[in-house]
Amino acid sequence: MIDFADAVRLVEMRGKFMQEAVPEGTGAMAAIIGLDDASIAKACEEAAEGQVVSPVNFNSPGQVVIAGHKEAVERAGAACKAAGAKRALPLPVSVPSHCALMKPAADKLAVELAKITFNAPTVPVVNNVDVKCEPMVMPSVTHWYVSCITRFSGRSLLNTWQRKA
Repeated sequence: MIDFADAVRLVEMRGKFMQEAVPEGTGAMAAIIGLDDASIAKACEEAAEGQVVSPVNFNSPGQVVIAGHKEAVERAGAACKAAGAKRALPLPVSVPSHCALMKPAADKLAVELAKITFNAPTVPVVNNVDVKCEPMVMPSVTHWYVSCITRFSGRSLLNTWQRKA
C-alpha cells in the first residue's frame, strides 16, 4: 500500500513515461475476438517482420488484445481474421500498453518506484499479471502493468485457484 499523494504522482509519471516511450500514431492495440490464444500468438509472431506485436491482455476465452508497432498490429489483425477470428477491432489508444515497446517507460517508472515507501496491505492482493495472491505488494514495475502481459480473464483466476484447492 502507498499513500494517496504518492499514488497520484506515480499514475501521472506512468502516463507521461508511456507516452514518451512511443510517440502517438506509431503504436497500436487491437482486440481479437473469436480466436484461440495459440493462434493469436502465432499470427503475431509471423506478422512482426522485425517490429513488435504480441498478445498482451487475455481478457476472456476468445478475446485477446494485441499491441505493438501500428503496422505490425495491422498485419497481425489481418492474419487473425484469415485464421478465423470473428473480428480484429482497432482500439482507440495513444500508446501500445503492456508490450515490449513500453520497456523505456518501465525503466523510468522503476526509478520513481524506488523512491516510494510500500506498506503491507490489510487484505490479500490478487494481481492480474500472474494471478497470484500476494501478502505484500512489492514495489516493482510489474505491478504497474506497463510492459507485461495481463490476465484479466476469470479463466486465469479460476485455473490458478483450482490447482491450489
